[in-house]
Amino acid sequence: MEKLTYVPQPCRRLCPTKHPMSPEPYFEISSDPGTANHIRKERDKARALKRSPWWKTQRHKGICHYCGQRFPPDHLSMDHIVPLARGGKSSRGNVVPACPECNRRKKLDTPADTVLRQLSEGNSLDSCPSSKSAPGTLPTTLGFLRAQE
Repeated sequence: MEKLTYVPQPCRRLCPTKHPMSPEPYFEISSDPGTANHIRKERDKARALKRSPWWKTQRHKGICHYCGQRFPPDHLSMDHIVPLARGGKSSRGNVVPACPECNRRKKLDTPADTVLRQLSEGNSLDSCPSSKSAPGTLPTTLGFLRAQE
């Protein structure tokens, strides 16, 4: 897989108070036609999924999947657990509501990337705050992205 490049871009979305949100990261994706077609198709599926009653219910709960904090539904965005640029799909099992801060912190990481980073930093998987797995097994969510302070 080709290397992805981080290019900071200002966000064009406005928060409900009409103040611009902080800049969100933008990644240049490889120019491979197969990757571009995959992303285009999956983004179309994501747009359709955003209109579904299922997504509206998820977002209306107002809880960020990663940090667990409550937000107004308008502040939560659709995040792909496995990013489209890394081969992810726009399906119910791969999209979650996320606050802007968690979405930015996650970038293009997959659950495996996060687990490997935790292990390389010397953290055990048992210490992950919102891991829903049995002790000693891999977490099923990225909820353990929270800063462990």
